[in-house]
Amino acid sequence: MNLLRADKVRLTKRDLVRWEHFIKDELSEFVAFTSYSLYFPHSGSQAEAAWKSRSFDPARGEALYLPDEQRLFLPLSSGGDVLGVFVAKGVALPAPQVLPHLLTQIGELVLDKLLLYRAGISDPLTGLFNSSAFLHALEREIELIQNCMLPEEDVGPDTALTPFSGRCGLLVMDVDHFQRINDACGYTFGEQCLAELGKLLKELCPDPSIAGRIGEDQFALLCPDASPAACQRLAERIQRAVAGKIFEDPLTGEQLALTVSIGSANYPADLRGSQLRQAVPERARILLRKARKALATAKAHGRSRSFAFERILADGGNVLEILPLNRLSVSLGRRVDAQEGMRFLVASREWDREAEVTSGDGERLTGRYPAMYKGEVMLVEVQEDMAFADVLHMSDAAWPIAPGDRLTLVPKADTLPGDGATASGAASPDLLTGLHAYRGFMESFAQARLDAESFTLALVRITAGEQRSLQPSAFLKEVDTHVREVAELSRDLFGADVLAGRYSLNSICYYLPGQPPKAHVERFTELVTAAQERLGLILAAGLASYPFLAYTKAEIVENCRKALDHALMLPQPMVAMFDSISLNVSADRHFAQGDLYAAVEEYKRSLLADQENHLAANSLGICYARLGRPEQALTLFESVAAKHPEDLMAAYNLGTTSLRLGEFERARAAFERCLKLKPGHVYSLIRLGQLAERDNDLPTAGEYYLRASETKIGRILTMRHLARLDLAEGRFEEARENLHQALILNPYDAMAVHLMAKLYLEAGEDPEIAETLARQSVTLKPDKAQYWRLLAQALEACGKPDEARKAMERAESL
Repeated sequence: MNLLRADKVRLTKRDLVRWEHFIKDELSEFVAFTSYSLYFPHSGSQAEAAWKSRSFDPARGEALYLPDEQRLFLPLSSGGDVLGVFVAKGVALPAPQVLPHLLTQIGELVLDKLLLYRAGISDPLTGLFNSSAFLHALEREIELIQNCMLPEEDVGPDTALTPFSGRCGLLVMDVDHFQRINDACGYTFGEQCLAELGKLLKELCPDPSIAGRIGEDQFALLCPDASPAACQRLAERIQRAVAGKIFEDPLTGEQLALTVSIGSANYPADLRGSQLRQAVPERARILLRKARKALATAKAHGRSRSFAFERILADGGNVLEILPLNRLSVSLGRRVDAQEGMRFLVASREWDREAEVTSGDGERLTGRYPAMYKGEVMLVEVQEDMAFADVLHMSDAAWPIAPGDRLTLVPKADTLPGDGATASGAASPDLLTGLHAYRGFMESFAQARLDAESFTLALVRITAGEQRSLQPSAFLKEVDTHVREVAELSRDLFGADVLAGRYSLNSICYYLPGQPPKAHVERFTELVTAAQERLGLILAAGLASYPFLAYTKAEIVENCRKALDHALMLPQPMVAMFDSISLNVSADRHFAQGDLYAAVEEYKRSLLADQENHLAANSLGICYARLGRPEQALTLFESVAAKHPEDLMAAYNLGTTSLRLGEFERARAAFERCLKLKPGHVYSLIRLGQLAERDNDLPTAGEYYLRASETKIGRILTMRHLARLDLAEGRFEEARENLHQALILNPYDAMAVHLMAKLYLEAGEDPEIAETLARQSVTLKPDKAQYWRLLAQALEACGKPDEARKAMERAESL
């Protein structure tokens, strides 16, 4: 009895290519060989003609051993179908009449073992990855990205050398109103629909993406090297394909169309602060939670649409309920980076649609209603999943805000009521804590700062207790107790006359006029230390002073937030004054999100604050290089390297930029300097190996690559380079082994896949495998002309001249 769902879990030729090394290792336990090849039987091939001349027919499923040639032809069969032929060379069988038949059975057992593995990681209904296997794949991808982002302590990753881009996208898809389908048409038909969706996702899922079923009607796609824009394009493509498909019940003939909602999140851009310091499994689950949050937002906005996590804060929020005292609750919390003081325009969903009007003469006119905003609100208290907001003003008192109204973030809004605000309407401090409410504090601060020549603003966050799983009422009571205790402690240390307010549920803001910033840092370090010793609470404090650079008084609140982000990255006591390093932290966030222009501005400000901040100078140079301004980048790197000759990052960046500008000797000198600073510097060793290859000095190149391979990250990076040398010198088996190792370490290594295709093509082996691999390489890196040229050669060898011509045209366009 076959316990596997053979209709859903089947091996394909693609599986043989992917698991070729596994098949080789398993067979080598039973038969010794010096080299091997993998072929796909197809009519008209040179291999087929050679096999016929030896009376070998793979379709019969029987192995053939040729003692004179020391070759073994072993069909690889699964489910009665011959998927490929494993050709082992240098074989000496002691019993040539008996062993071929036994090896045939062993080959079937090897594929059965592979099939069992596939069944163990597959969803039995759809054939996609099951939930646990998908989560494991996500964890592995994040680990690969981590190796790319943090390979060494002295210098960041070189994206031109790493086989992975340092990012990935995650899409989570849910069928709209799926329970209604089960109720109306039956669960069997519902399962048929899910199976068809799984098949459709397989067709739409580009290599090397992974599709999985992670819930009853919930699917997920893992997309390596995918930007938010690429995720959005894929989501829209999937939605169009699903909407255009008719699902028919084979028993009743009933037909219906489905729609899906999709949410997406990207790693590492959508993770923040301490989330990036979590263990890899935890980060994988955080990313999945964010994608599901985006999915929930898509459903809340009407279903049959897609939403990216990064867009939730800007235009994904909505009003939850209307509260007394001109206040309301909204669907934005700290999980989507909402902060106190953010302002939002409130618009009605009722008019968010197409307009259709019939004129007096009967003409039908169409258009779209413009955005009609009811008013503006400001967040005053932000919790994990929701926030509370005050209504600042209404456009029309007769048109009230209602639950379900959507929110649009006001970009770069001043978090204060305005420089001309007065405190005349400010509420008195709370009698229990002595703290102003958020709005009262901001109004008092706006008044106090008007005539102040200098002041410091401090933002203190209570981090203890944030993650406790208490009931809401108990949680709020505990946080209130902590805030009261910290407020009392600060009055003991600072005096009772300090202006202080409750900035958020677990944060207190302080206005401190006069005194130098250093003195305030010492005072808040004392507060943070005392809170831990006396109260058992962990605090973080971010401070910002005025004047600082060209910042206005109104901008100090935002600087204070950035200082708090800086403080949260420090060991205890977590206290940071807004400075050049805080600007670095802010710029790094912009850089991770792909906003290079915003990152450039922050790095520039960082250098204005501290001209000796060579980390900012290096990062600014990297931004210039990414923006296509290598000359400016080179000037920066030269300056930093001259001032700080011990700076490994500056020396390496100087080398890579010189290489890009074609100044090879200067690049070589820079990389050699890196090796003097750190003899085992992996990236410099690889770059010197590439320069040696360029000079056709292959032995020296090999020495550099072997030295680089002595570390874990070096082993990942160098296998493909060693394989390229092996191919250049005709060592095909060594090249194959190195490429297999490279792909085991990272299945998405486009160069390794390309070189494997080249190996199969140039070694005179199966061109069909070469075509499969070449297609995968151009999917991974569509901007590489040489990959398209190799695909054109493989297509030509497979007798596909029209497709080959199109591939060559694509190569010439790059």
